[in-house]
Amino acid sequence: WFAAVLFTAMSVWAMWMVLLVLLMGSGHIAENVRLLRDSSSGALLIVNADRMLAGLKLLIGPSSLGLVLPSLVAGLVAVLRADGKRRFGLQALLVFQVLWFAWFVFASIAWPRYAFPALALNMVFAGWLILSAFRSLPDILVRLRVTSPHVVRFVQVSTVALVTLAIVGSAVVQLRPITQNRNHDARQFAASLERIVPPGAVVDGWEPEIGFLSNVAIQYPPLGSLDTAVRARWLGTAAMEDLRVEPKGEFLMVGPFGRWVGIYDQEIASGAYERVEQVGAYELWEHTGK
Repeated sequence: WFAAVLFTAMSVWAMWMVLLVLLMGSGHIAENVRLLRDSSSGALLIVNADRMLAGLKLLIGPSSLGLVLPSLVAGLVAVLRADGKRRFGLQALLVFQVLWFAWFVFASIAWPRYAFPALALNMVFAGWLILSAFRSLPDILVRLRVTSPHVVRFVQVSTVALVTLAIVGSAVVQLRPITQNRNHDARQFAASLERIVPPGAVVDGWEPEIGFLSNVAIQYPPLGSLDTAVRARWLGTAAMEDLRVEPKGEFLMVGPFGRWVGIYDQEIASGAYERVEQVGAYELWEHTGK
C-alpha cells in the first residue's frame, strides 16, 4: 500500500503542475514554464544568515513547544525499533521531515507557513514521544525509589495536565488573533469598490483578498513579481526598479501589501491619481488623465 500512496501522491502533484503551467498565464506553455522556473528558483533557494536564525528559532523555540528536535530523535528511535513495512513507513516520514526542515532552515526565507508540511508530520513522532514518556513514568519513579502508588498516580496525572495545558495554551496563543480580530476593512473596501468602480473598468492593485471579496476586475503585477518584491523588501537583495509596474487601469488600489512593497509609490507621487475612497489601510485612487 505504500507504493499505492506514493503513486497517488505523485499523480496528484503531476496534475497540479500541468494545470499550473497551463493556467498560470496567458502566454505559451514554454513561456509559462520559464516564469515558473525563474520565480520558483528565487523563492525556494535563499541563503541568508538572518533567515536561518529565524528558522531555527521557530523550530526550537516556544512556538513549537521545543518538541521538534526531540520528536525527530524519537522518530529515529521508532525507526530503529520497527521492522518490515512499518519500518519503511516510519523511515519515509522521518527522511521527509529531516530534508524539509533542513531546506526550511538553511535554504528558504523561513516564513512559518513554509514549515507546515514537516511540522504536521512531526506531530506523529511528537505524539509517540509523549506517550512513550508517559508510559515510562512508573519505571522512572521506581528507579528513583518512589514506590507509593498515590505518588505515582499524582505524577502521571500532573504530567497529563501539564502536557494538556501546554497544547491548549499554544492553541489559544495561535487562535486568539483570529477569533478576536474585529477588523472588517477588507470586506468594507471590497463593497466600496463595487459601488464606485463602474462596470468594465479595471483596478490595478496587489491585494489578493480584495479580488476574492469583490467582483471588480483587478489587474495584478506580472507573474514572477512576488519573488522580486520579497528580495527587495525582505532581503534587500533586489532593487525596486526591477519591480516597477506601470498601471494601465482606470483605478489604482493600494492596501497593506502594496504599500509595504511600494510598487505604486511613484505613480501616486506623480499626481496622476486622485484618492476617491479610503477604508482603514485600503485606498482607492482614480486616474485623473494628467
